[in-house]
Amino acid sequence: MRLLFFFQVFFFCTLLVFGQSYNNLGTKSLRDFNAKLRANEIGQKKYISESEIEGSPYIQKEFISGKIIKRDGNEYKEILLRYNVYNNAMEFKQNGTILEIADPQTIDRILLNDKIFVYSKYSAFRKFKASYFQLLNEQKYQLLKKYNVLLKGSDASTGFENQHQKMKFEKMPPTYYFRYRNGTAHQISSQKELIKILQPIPEEITKYIQNNLTNPKDEAQLIDILDHINKGLD
Repeated sequence: MRLLFFFQVFFFCTLLVFGQSYNNLGTKSLRDFNAKLRANEIGQKKYISESEIEGSPYIQKEFISGKIIKRDGNEYKEILLRYNVYNNAMEFKQNGTILEIADPQTIDRILLNDKIFVYSKYSAFRKFKASYFQLLNEQKYQLLKKYNVLLKGSDASTGFENQHQKMKFEKMPPTYYFRYRNGTAHQISSQKELIKILQPIPEEITKYIQNNLTNPKDEAQLIDILDHINKGLD
């Protein structure tokens, strides 16, 4: 019995290396709403819970059995996972409790069905941030897909109920980023911007991008471009 008890405690503590949030359905944003409610001491408005918001902040709401591979080589298999896009958090379920991966920078990759997710730094408006991305190719020059969800509604910034407009999570078009190996990711906003990020490159690759990248939001075009770049810059 003592041996069994020790094993159960050890296994649970190992998983808690990933966990930081013990609020079963609370997301970071909704916890912030609740803090604002207490700070403002407004008792006449109704606090909004996630279940009352239309839409979903997840790629898929159901948990999927996945695999976590850490940078140090350790692997965690058959972990129930889902990606909260709005909260930019990879959540996992353990004994009915929903937790978030606490140190995503220690993760090399997460496998969910046929998707591979990585956690990477990226540049946005001259500032450096970090996010989960879907990795679309395994080559030296990588294409990353960033999912986007917005919380809409007239009181979305406060978390209070509004009788005239319900709050809702709305899926937005994904954005695509380029990175070299495990470096900083850069958004592909135009063919001109991609060519600038890649410099110096051969004239042939520059012309290929100019002739073939007509829409920086077209995933098939971008996959083709990155495949050509990897072949031409090996």
